[in-house]
Amino acid sequence: METMTMPTTYAEAHAIEGGAYRLARMWVDAPVRDGSAERELSELAVMSALTDWLKRWLPIHIHGAVEAGATMEQIEAATGHIATLIREVWRNWATGQRHLYEHTRNDPDLAALKVPLGLTVEAYDRVAQVLGCPPWSTD
Repeated sequence: METMTMPTTYAEAHAIEGGAYRLARMWVDAPVRDGSAERELSELAVMSALTDWLKRWLPIHIHGAVEAGATMEQIEAATGHIATLIREVWRNWATGQRHLYEHTRNDPDLAALKVPLGLTVEAYDRVAQVLGCPPWSTD
């Protein structure tokens, strides 16, 4: 296995090529804690950057779980979070995804993708219903 230089700042850890997957591997493979400031800072930097990645992915996986048939109760159990927090996290992400869809759906430069960016009203509303959120509204 290659030797990795361990980052000691958030900026260094966040810039790691391979993103969250590489950070997770670095965290698992980190040398035994030796009480040095460098080692402690390294673990802190890696954990902080990894936490940011995972926070960004959480609503994507909440959405995917609901689309795959999961209930709110199952999502609460899987995340360890209460329904209020799950709704808040998902709605913040999903609102941005709705805006992305509306702003890009007729973009001729993106037509070749054949898959829309963001969430349609229907996709939003399907998940919103399961999570107990109001349906999409432009009001």
